Amino acid sequence: MKKQATTKPVTVRFSLGEYQKLLEEAEQQGGNIADILRASWSSYQNSQQHEDLLLRLEQRLKHCVFEILITMTKADENKRNLIIESLREKGIQW
Repeated sequence: MKKQATTKPVTVRFSLGEYQKLLEEAEQQGGNIADILRASWSSYQNSQQHEDLLLRLEQRLKHCVFEILITMTKADENKRNLIIESLREKGIQW
């Protein structure tokens, strides 16, 4: 039975100047270039998660503000639906 690999090597090209900067950073941190690249990938993934969370927060805030405004203006269900349709026509994601 063939054992499945748990890691996979990746090759990437950098300019000599960028490579030197990576090497210097790795030496300062007491690691190697692979450690720097792994940390960068991890940081990138975290930033994507934060971006997703912020996007969901923005959507919730839009809905809350909209419902507050609808309540304050005492708009009925028909008016509410017309406003939503108008927002969609203007490209506002709902």
